[in-house]
Amino acid sequence: MKKLFFNNKEINKQLIITTFSIILTVTLVISTSLAAFTWNDSSEETNKISSGAIGVNLDSTGSLTINDAFPTTSVDAMASEDKYTFTVSNTTSNPVYYSIELVSDEEAVKTDNCTNNQIGLEYINWNMEGNNNVYSIANNNDIVSEGYLASGDTKTMSIRIWLDDKAPNSIIGSHFHGKLILNYKQAEGYTKLSDKILENNPVNTNKPDFNTVATTDEGVFEDVDADGDTYYFRGAVEDNYVKIGNMDMLWRIVRINGDGTIRLISDEIVGNSEFNTSSDNEKYVGYTYDNSAPNVQDGTSSTIKTYLENWYTENMGEYDNLIASTRYCNDTSVSSTSGSRIDYGATDRLYTNKSPQFTCPNTTKTYGGEYDLKIGLLTADEAAFAGGKQGVSNYDYYLQKGDWYWLGAPTGFNGYTVRGFYVYNDGSLVDYDIFDVDGVVPVLNLKASTIYT
Repeated sequence: MKKLFFNNKEINKQLIITTFSIILTVTLVISTSLAAFTWNDSSEETNKISSGAIGVNLDSTGSLTINDAFPTTSVDAMASEDKYTFTVSNTTSNPVYYSIELVSDEEAVKTDNCTNNQIGLEYINWNMEGNNNVYSIANNNDIVSEGYLASGDTKTMSIRIWLDDKAPNSIIGSHFHGKLILNYKQAEGYTKLSDKILENNPVNTNKPDFNTVATTDEGVFEDVDADGDTYYFRGAVEDNYVKIGNMDMLWRIVRINGDGTIRLISDEIVGNSEFNTSSDNEKYVGYTYDNSAPNVQDGTSSTIKTYLENWYTENMGEYDNLIASTRYCNDTSVSSTSGSRIDYGATDRLYTNKSPQFTCPNTTKTYGGEYDLKIGLLTADEAAFAGGKQGVSNYDYYLQKGDWYWLGAPTGFNGYTVRGFYVYNDGSLVDYDIFDVDGVVPVLNLKASTIYT
């Protein structure tokens, strides 16, 4: 099985260390009666590094001051709102690798004349918001963040730093001075992931037969979406795997979107949820509902939207700068009505005409429509492009996962309950009541600038 791996973590060996002047100073002073822990920004303006064509900014937003701080447990420290927020941005036309180190500030130690009065680094703990890992500065060379920034990309991060609860009384009156250092290197000789996909997979120019399921590896096909040409995988594909960073899970490439972003679907079901807990009104087929106007997605979030966004916060924080905010479709355009019955657009396209599409129709409803988000669900149309078909089993194509999971499209409202599409355990496309608890499979989009490694 061939796999494409995208890993933004294995980059430290490629870095050229370029020491940056102090951006912020961390000072810890402890007296016999209490500990005063103060972290102040030492610069009023953005600090910029320039070297040839490279320009990288490290910019802080405000300062962190913790007064009357005593040694603190990790649980309490990570629950605290006391944190320091800073931003790294790439202001050039070239991609860069970067790392940010939290180190002891020897110059500040000399200035303060406290060389022999330092707190042991093993008692200084830190944590980056978005994960549960706690570190000490014992090695005096801690990389708090590293990654890849495409041209124009920005990443905002927050760090917490505190005195370990096991610190002994002997540190009373001792100091710690620290600083953040930005290291960077221009990314040279890189290949964009989208280019690698097309390099490895010749594009079929013919149109598939959507009256049949795709049980073999049919490769990559071309179509169009709202942003241009899109290239999608179809059938029993084996070379559309992607690994993001150090995540344990794998992803499958669905398609290169028309805007150049790369749509991924999780290779596993991450949990279970209703689409919505209520189903006695047509609005509950909406990814949001009670929107202020048609095609304005500002209403109440569906149950599954809330589930997915919570999952993203818990699992994707470290990689948020890699993920594009782009189009997701919850098609609530109406294809037909009869009395109180409503059939939605995807029902007509997939059940009747067998003609899926990537564009999302406008809706006249104040629920559903097209969204601009970082995480969402696959559409039923995308599942059909991938090789699925309504009511026909397909155990071979890459979207079959052995259990039911939700898609992002409704089928209809029969006057008393609403139903939505999902992939059945045999790979077929079916519909069921939206209050049913079924699998959740996240879909997200890598930025168009994502490189292949």
